[in-house]
Amino acid sequence: MEPSPTTDGIAAWGDSLTAGAGGTPYPTFLTQLSGLLVYNGGIGGETSVQIRNRMLADTDKHAWPTIIWAGRNDSDQLEQVKANIAAMVGALPHTNYVVLSILNGSGEGHGTYGYGVVTSLNHDLAALYGSHYLDVRTFLVSQYNPSLAQDVTDHEADVPPTSLRNDFLHLSSAGYALVANFIQSNSSILLGTTHPMPTSTSNVLHEPSILGKVTQVATNATDDLAEWRSTDGNTVTMGKDANGLTASGTLYLNSGSNTVLQAANSTAVEISASALYVKQNMIQEAGNLEFSNAANGVILQAPNGGRFLITVSDSGELTTVAL
Repeated sequence: MEPSPTTDGIAAWGDSLTAGAGGTPYPTFLTQLSGLLVYNGGIGGETSVQIRNRMLADTDKHAWPTIIWAGRNDSDQLEQVKANIAAMVGALPHTNYVVLSILNGSGEGHGTYGYGVVTSLNHDLAALYGSHYLDVRTFLVSQYNPSLAQDVTDHEADVPPTSLRNDFLHLSSAGYALVANFIQSNSSILLGTTHPMPTSTSNVLHEPSILGKVTQVATNATDDLAEWRSTDGNTVTMGKDANGLTASGTLYLNSGSNTVLQAANSTAVEISASALYVKQNMIQEAGNLEFSNAANGVILQAPNGGRFLITVSDSGELTTVAL
């Protein structure tokens, strides 16, 4: 598949965060979002020097719109990282590129040496590349779950949330999907205003092929795992987290098709791609959302963190119960 210089392909250069350590790589999600071939030029453990050398040698891809996510593994060599990114940008015969900010991880919050290194480097990259600099680190920090104590702690420390990470630094599939969505939302910088990435409609699920997080609460301490199966044989296993019995996984849905999920102690649930998708925590649906069990309803969270269950009586009156 040979791309044209501007619209048929994207080159993504980087280290393990581009390779996708810990989950499905963001270039995979970006391929689904854009409909374009996204070359995954990520190799785990590489410094900006090694990434630069590979990128400069691959001259066939210099004409492609380019994503550069380099420098985490030698972030304490600030001038070295800046020089290598500058060499990569300088090799491009166009301005269709973005430079992503370096991530900090667990233990690298406010006041730590690691935080100072990362934020200092990102400050310089922002000044050097202006609108071509995408602050994916700050975006990920903002995507914390306020109902999870550890996520709140991470947010206060200005660290990407634990719920979106697979380890101290690397992201989960949900985290990488958010990175792809963030790049897609800035696609005019990468592809130009005349060739923006396609966006999805409520009729067919184009972006991304992921429904988001599903949470199942275990009923007792022995319920360590809950496994959901889809009709294509794929599974999502959800285990306890460090804070208790609540566990979450990621559901994948092929574009334009339906997927049936079934838990061991539950009836099957069919999810239609043409009816529902989740994009950056927003649910959109083209039809009706129905709860057939009268005991169930909608749970809403108030600004102060309070949670309320809304149910309906036989006469149609709504009742709100604090949880």
